[in-house]
Amino acid sequence: MKNDMTSERTTHSAQLGPLAGRLAGTLALVVGGMALVGWTFHIAVLKSIRPDWVSMKPNTALCFVLVGLALLLSRPSSAFRLQSSALVSRLSRLCTLLVGLIGLLSLCEYAFGWNPGFDQWLFTEPAGAVGTSNPGRMAPDTALCFVLFAVGFEFARGSRQAMGRLITSATLGALVVTIALAEILSYFTPTLRTYGWGGLTMMALPTATLFAALGAALVLIALPKNRPDSAAPTTALAAPGAQASWLFLLIFVLLAVGIVATGIFYYRNYERQFRTEAEQQLTAIAELKVGELSQWRKERLGDATTLHYNPALTQLVRRFFASPADADAQRQLQVWLGKYQTQGPYDWVFVLDAQGGVRLSLPETAVPVAAVLSARAREVLRSDQPAFQDFYLHELSQRVYLALLIPIRDETDANRPLGVLILRIDPATYLYPFIRRWPVPSATAETLLVRREGNEAVFLNELRFQTNTALTLRLSLANTTIPAVKAALGQEGIAAGVDYRGASVLAALHAVPDSPWFLVARRDFAEVFAPLRARLWQVVTMVGILLFGAGAGVGLVWRQQHIRFYRDRAEVSEAMKQEQALSNAIIESIPGTFYMLDETGKYVRWSAYQRDEIVGKPDNEVAQTSAIDTIHPDDRAIVGSRIENVLKNGVAETVEGRVLLRGGPAFRWLLMTGRRMMFNDRPFLISIGIDITERKQAEVALAETKALLQAALDHSQAGIAIADAPSGRLLYVNKAGLLIGGETEGKLVAGVEVNQYVASWKLLNLDRTPLAKEEVPLARAVLFGEQCTREFIIRRSEHDDRIVLANAAPIRNLAGAVTAGIVVFLDITEHKRAEELLRQNTEELRARNQELSRFNRLMAGRELRTIELKQQVNDLAAQLGQSRPYPLAFLDAAAAEVVRTTPKPNDQGAEVRGQKSEVSDQKSEVSKTQKEKSP
Repeated sequence: MKNDMTSERTTHSAQLGPLAGRLAGTLALVVGGMALVGWTFHIAVLKSIRPDWVSMKPNTALCFVLVGLALLLSRPSSAFRLQSSALVSRLSRLCTLLVGLIGLLSLCEYAFGWNPGFDQWLFTEPAGAVGTSNPGRMAPDTALCFVLFAVGFEFARGSRQAMGRLITSATLGALVVTIALAEILSYFTPTLRTYGWGGLTMMALPTATLFAALGAALVLIALPKNRPDSAAPTTALAAPGAQASWLFLLIFVLLAVGIVATGIFYYRNYERQFRTEAEQQLTAIAELKVGELSQWRKERLGDATTLHYNPALTQLVRRFFASPADADAQRQLQVWLGKYQTQGPYDWVFVLDAQGGVRLSLPETAVPVAAVLSARAREVLRSDQPAFQDFYLHELSQRVYLALLIPIRDETDANRPLGVLILRIDPATYLYPFIRRWPVPSATAETLLVRREGNEAVFLNELRFQTNTALTLRLSLANTTIPAVKAALGQEGIAAGVDYRGASVLAALHAVPDSPWFLVARRDFAEVFAPLRARLWQVVTMVGILLFGAGAGVGLVWRQQHIRFYRDRAEVSEAMKQEQALSNAIIESIPGTFYMLDETGKYVRWSAYQRDEIVGKPDNEVAQTSAIDTIHPDDRAIVGSRIENVLKNGVAETVEGRVLLRGGPAFRWLLMTGRRMMFNDRPFLISIGIDITERKQAEVALAETKALLQAALDHSQAGIAIADAPSGRLLYVNKAGLLIGGETEGKLVAGVEVNQYVASWKLLNLDRTPLAKEEVPLARAVLFGEQCTREFIIRRSEHDDRIVLANAAPIRNLAGAVTAGIVVFLDITEHKRAEELLRQNTEELRARNQELSRFNRLMAGRELRTIELKQQVNDLAAQLGQSRPYPLAFLDAAAAEVVRTTPKPNDQGAEVRGQKSEVSDQKSEVSKTQKEKSP
């Protein structure tokens, strides 16, 4: 009883792994397929659960589909492999190989900075997606999990079920679960909710959930494969070692999970701190530049305030405008304004009169004032307030400038407007270099100055990686993934997105006070988080060392345990040999075929019974023969599936099959009963075959006889019905029997009572009177056991009566009791009709013969009289010595023929004699007439 309970528990455990694999494979196939559908039809909810969460990448979804196929198509290594199952297994291995290859290539992309472009082969993902550093590329931890799963799954279903392979498989599955749980936790813990490792793409939540399920399934797939499920004596010896192995495996898995979890949380915490420092650095740089820009603007506006309402400047301008030839006034004005032109950031100074004409410029030039400044000068005169002209593009030089416009009014003449002083600023001399400068060395750092114009964000400065962009590069405000656009929309603080190059960047956004400007200080993600990669490899190396140390320590203890275990096994080895010898003796004495198969489907041994006849090899060479090769080709599929079911699921099976005899096409039928037995952690099938060839031959002969009888009944022209005597119900009615009764060919009549079936027909005697049920031949044979023959009428419709001749007889058993009744009936309607037609034709023919006889008599008499007359003429010609005018040589032959063919019934003899007499009288009369006429 204890062994049975242990076998039941271990069998249940053995089935848990494949079940978990099928469930996880189905889940991966469904979720991966739904994600691909989402990418195909642009359904966002299928790609990511929430818009602000990372989406499952197309290559990740494809890998999950391949993983699902690999799990669903996989076959345990202990299963019997037919050609079809071998093909399925190869397809499963191919899917696993593709998954591992895709994951490994993605890891190499991150590690070596590759970008071959295959991430966008399936679908194109735009830059700037949530939590995505490289569009379309799976996260690095996703790629790592795919590689770990592919390797672990391949170890789990290896052909050799070594303990080391199973420990490796379970360990890799536990690592996958650990990584997945850490990623799931990051979605619900604000302190961990950042981008992925090293600022790279983060694992999507559906991806992490699937990896948790796949890792757990991988552990379950590995665990049962080493558990025995037989109560054989060898199992009792193997069990302690297996239990100890799994205990050490559990200890190592727990240590590995703790080490990996600690490494992950340490790295993620360091990553969070590093990211915070990077963000603070960007914020500090942005705030510093914003402060300097704000101070610079204040200084320029201060210059404008100084010159506005300046009496000395106003007096000089009034003198110069009043007398342009006044060289002293012009010189003083040039000296006054030249100080600003040489000492300040102004490259040009213009003095415009009230009509907008240029009265003075430093340095002197014939280039006209920009149209935007002319228009703005009129506004300044009207408002009487200095103005700061923001970045503008000169229409002639196509260069970018800024300007201060200061109104000049004559205070002595009712504050009359005199003109406008314009101080032009070239941003290339100070502003652009200041914006471009970065306080620390950086390969990708850049400061951008933008402003909003309508529905566009306009870049105000020259960019580091693109030329001629000031006031020409414009981006639509709909591109909210670009930090510059976010700044133009008024967003401030840290933002992630893509820049004008399409590269992923981290940016600090700030508005410049009292201006339409927005400053963006940004760096590429790759550069910001480059130091994290070195720390990541340090953590990975440290975790690997700790895992190796934990594995080595547990392995050493496990090895010592196994040495002790095998020492114990050696003590019972001799006893097992004796038991084996006894078992061999029992097997060889079995009056039947005993054989054993290993997990590859080859014979391990075959008892002496029929071994030479079928295998033709001694017992020590039987292992070279495949079991399928000895099975008849028509039975290989069913026998192979039963053997596979026994080896895979441990279910006892019984099957009948033909086994080929050695050296020819002859075969023997065997009734084979098999069950699984575990030996040294390997499944074997043991079976006993009983020769049932003679029984099969008898069954074939009986089936052929039955088929011939059935064919004869089905194709018989006579109707046949068989009824059961005890129940009075019909057993069989053939097709002809149904058609005679006017019923359809496929009608089911089996099981219907005879009286009920007969009552459905209208049966009549030949005189059209109803036929009593008791007089029906089949009823008499069944009910009374009588044999009878009878003709009767079946009325199929009002105008369709069929005459039937039925012959019924009872069927008796050996004891003489009536067990059934059979009736054979023929449709003789046409026969009866033919008899009636023959009688009518005979009567009609008799009447016609009588009429013909009368006609013949009249015609014969006339011909005889003619011939007699010709004869007399010939005689008269002969008497006169002349030739006969009528040739009557045929007369005698014709007369004889007429006499011969003329009917001579007995009752017409007198009539014939009368005709002859009449003919003679006619001849005499003709002769007499001729004599009277002769001279």
